[in-house]
Amino acid sequence: MFDFSRPIDRRGTGSLKWNQPDPAVLCMGTADLDFASAPAIRQALLDLADSGMYGYYAKPEAYYRAVTGWYDRRFGCHIEPQWVLNAPGVWVAARMCIDTYSQPGDCVLVQAPHFSPIARIIDCAGRRMVTNPMVLKDGHYTIDFANFEEKLRQYRPKIYFMVNPHNPTGRAFTAGELQRLVELCDAYGAVLVADEVHSNVLFDGHAHHPILGLGQRAQKIAVLITSASKAYNIMGLTYATVLIADEGLREQFAAAMGGYSMDFATNIFSVAAMTAAYSPACDQWLDELGAYLAGNLDFLCQYIAAHIPALQVIRPESSYLVWIDCRQLGLPPEELRALFLERAKVGLTWGEDYGPEGVGFERINIGCARATLEEALARIERAVKALGAQ
Repeated sequence: MFDFSRPIDRRGTGSLKWNQPDPAVLCMGTADLDFASAPAIRQALLDLADSGMYGYYAKPEAYYRAVTGWYDRRFGCHIEPQWVLNAPGVWVAARMCIDTYSQPGDCVLVQAPHFSPIARIIDCAGRRMVTNPMVLKDGHYTIDFANFEEKLRQYRPKIYFMVNPHNPTGRAFTAGELQRLVELCDAYGAVLVADEVHSNVLFDGHAHHPILGLGQRAQKIAVLITSASKAYNIMGLTYATVLIADEGLREQFAAAMGGYSMDFATNIFSVAAMTAAYSPACDQWLDELGAYLAGNLDFLCQYIAAHIPALQVIRPESSYLVWIDCRQLGLPPEELRALFLERAKVGLTWGEDYGPEGVGFERINIGCARATLEEALARIERAVKALGAQ
């Protein structure tokens, strides 16, 4: 049994999440966990550090077995070892895909609400972002396929950049939804790049369907980007696993990667951590983490329904990031931010960072001890009630 209930004070440690000028603020924003990582990962890093040898290393066969075994155990998805490439992080991999599979001036299609880094990456690459707004009805987001196909037809994007499970809505897209996306991308000649970094935490019996597990049509057009970073809290060991089944797409990506020496100069501590994370030695830790986060999610939903009914939780199917509908408060973004950050002293990820579709929403990170979450919600409750009393 692992103890996730003990709060860990991360102030003053250099943590980006907890780097607030006001020490009174509870930081519930940036997508990392306030839990120590799995013991098997720590031990793998200690063993490597104790060796005193930090030169160039080829990735061991154990790494490839760990990645392929992980997909087989967790998702029933067959991955060939030769499909496995890497990059120094998810956003690096995303930029490499944009540079590799499109040209300056081309369009890249994304679902909205969308996180600001992908918009910036697309812009910095000299491409144009086109959005497919998701439809929110009765607290649940769905894909507008008619709009999706119209955007494909009108703008002819070279890439559809998919986030599945979706950030910030928490949707874990069904196999049927994914098959339809694959069919449309294939029909209109778009490469499907899938960021699946949030796939390791799922709620309420929902399943994650890796894009490469959907058959040959998907494998022909898709690139899968993932990392153990979000689930195991090893973001500082920057690393992304890139899986590409199609030989042509894989050779294009590998050529781009070779130009930056990203394979030759891989951080050996990152590889050690990823090998441990994907191995069976960490399975129980991840399962217990998921159970604890499910309890946090239930607590959040019940607390807000009972004490802060002006807010609506968009209950996620995945991830430890929860999208909150605050539109009933009727506040513009700057006042909504002030309500949480200055009055409640709770730092969130602000909805306007997700584009126009995020205005009136905020994202809260429940990857913390229950006591921390309870304190944050109590502060928000007091601030919202004080707002109503004015």
